[in-house]
Amino acid sequence: MGEQLLKYISDPSAVTEVRLRAGKKTVIKTYEKEYLCEHIATEGYLKEVVMRAVKFSPYAYETEVSSGFIPYAGGIRIGVAGKGKLSSDNKICFSEILSLCVRIPHEISGASNVLGDFYTVPKNIIIIAPPCCGKTTLIRDMARVLSERYDTLYIDERGELSAGGVLTVGKRADVIHGIPKKYLYENVIRAMAPKIVVCDELFSSEDICAVKRLCDAGIKCIASYHAPSAKQIPEEIKDIFDQYVVLTDKPRVGTISARGCFRD
Repeated sequence: MGEQLLKYISDPSAVTEVRLRAGKKTVIKTYEKEYLCEHIATEGYLKEVVMRAVKFSPYAYETEVSSGFIPYAGGIRIGVAGKGKLSSDNKICFSEILSLCVRIPHEISGASNVLGDFYTVPKNIIIIAPPCCGKTTLIRDMARVLSERYDTLYIDERGELSAGGVLTVGKRADVIHGIPKKYLYENVIRAMAPKIVVCDELFSSEDICAVKRLCDAGIKCIASYHAPSAKQIPEEIKDIFDQYVVLTDKPRVGTISARGCFRD
């Protein structure tokens, strides 16, 4: 597949996503463009990619694929789809892997400059956007800037914000990765005493409850949420966060379409 990247893209480092589907052409995306390549993946090829990602460990294959995605070095995340079923303990078991979505994180220093001083004084800010619109890239750069001045804790549940320390963080940054947000309240408050907490997307009610407890304790929080606009944000999130930023992928990924305050 490396030859396909070199053939269709002058700068392979610009790739943000690779989609592999059994029996179909490979799709490669950058922030600016989408490429349809001649490379056609087979089911055997997809399984080999997964096995390499989990370092040929049957245990890792079973446990990590069951979560729906596989974390890989450098913050890369491989989403998995195919034929599956739920086990007795509600884990997803894939009998056939038919699609993979390889998400490649990018560190864009200065990505948050467009916000000006909107966020440089710590506030509770929620970044809102549909998938693949640059939420994590923006939050990553906001955290980099803030952690130069304030004690900032990254709750990097999926390993995307800091990529296990591969990506740049400020001199006042601390990172906890691989642990769900809902389990970290006591550790965050009593052990680390951060000024700011930065985390990835809020998904479950447990995530939202955990962040609320942080904010109620006086810690400022920056997080993201999947929605097309601030109007679609649940009231419980509006009650937690002071300000919002809405992103779109038009005309390009990371474009700010709106920003403002939930309260005066």
